[in-house]
Amino acid sequence: MEGSPLSSTSSLLEPFHLTADQAPAMMWICDVEARPIWFNKRWRDFTGMPDSFTLEEYSADHIHPEDIQHWMRLHNEALRTQGPYSLEYRMRHKDGGFRWVLGSGSPLYLEGVLKGYMGSCVDIHDGKEGLDQLRLMTQVGKLGGWNWDIVNNSISWTDAVYGVHGM
Repeated sequence: MEGSPLSSTSSLLEPFHLTADQAPAMMWICDVEARPIWFNKRWRDFTGMPDSFTLEEYSADHIHPEDIQHWMRLHNEALRTQGPYSLEYRMRHKDGGFRWVLGSGSPLYLEGVLKGYMGSCVDIHDGKEGLDQLRLMTQVGKLGGWNWDIVNNSISWTDAVYGVHGM
């Protein structure tokens, strides 16, 4: 992006951008102020963002309003500590709806200097929705479940299993 703190390093990042556009994950780079610098093709396809954009065209409305404060808190803490972060949140899809993604970010250093963050998002919506449906069916159907902790060699049952067995 023209005029960004990373623009002077854009030629260094060109091979990365070409490779990242082929990646199966949505990828991004932002500067140390959390301003977006670059998104790969999969991210732009998912969100419907044009290939070229300006900071004025970009806004944080791609994150669900209920998730934005948590996302900002984790991102700001990562910037403060220069550490990685990861979270599940809802991201606006190009169809206008929101889909669950697993987002992760890591510090981006060039020549030993923190220049920003780079990260990825993976669409986990269908799996998350399926788990929610399974939980609902389990609750409504009063179905039970159990878990075997192999390390401690212990088995635990849900309350519904105890109920089925009259315990």
